[in-house]
Amino acid sequence: MRGLERNKKTIWYSAFGSYEGTDEWGNVVPGYGKPKKYKAHVTAGQSRENIQLYGANVVYDRELIVCDMDCPIMDKTRLWIDVGPTKPHDYIVVAPPMKGLNVVRIPVRRVNVSEENCC
Repeated sequence: MRGLERNKKTIWYSAFGSYEGTDEWGNVVPGYGKPKKYKAHVTAGQSRENIQLYGANVVYDRELIVCDMDCPIMDKTRLWIDVGPTKPHDYIVVAPPMKGLNVVRIPVRRVNVSEENCC
């Protein structure tokens, strides 16, 4: 049921390493590329201490649940869930995605990024 189109929300993501720039010495430096559109089920719940799905010290606000087993969203990915891609990102992936038999669960945490520190 989570894979139904009506349950999906349009989000934007930028994976770490999707952009490579150079520093002042000409060395290749990985970074974040331009945001890309993606559709996923976004839960409204928060993590609880008695459920340790991702480990004892992982604090997350929401989960992305997708049926695409080749989901491009990985650890360290920046997400735009409640805002558009023209604003600073508002969520980050806090643990590696958990792949099940037919679903991928990704824990995300809300972050506050100012306009000056967004990139």
